[in-house]
Amino acid sequence: GTDDPVLGLILFLGADACGALPTIRNALLDPAREHAGGWTILALAGIAAVLSVEPAEWALSWAGFGHWGGAVYVALVNLVIVTSIGLARLGRRLAAGAHRA
Repeated sequence: GTDDPVLGLILFLGADACGALPTIRNALLDPAREHAGGWTILALAGIAAVLSVEPAEWALSWAGFGHWGGAVYVALVNLVIVTSIGLARLGRRLAAGAHRA
């Protein structure tokens, strides 16, 4: 264990990012398997968490990261997943349209 909550947050975010990478890869390779609505809700929750951080807590410091780091991570990782799904689906539609032409 660790007595430093910010270090604990960083370790958690690192572990979560390791799990997010395969999800992002799968969203790009097979976007139909991912539910864009669910990921969008998670992205919106992350954005709401970012907006809930008090202005005084936006310090570029170890303690500041403890206040906003998790919220920013949740917003960004879920926005990346939603964007990956959208871009992959758009790419497939464009490719399908090119084959019909």
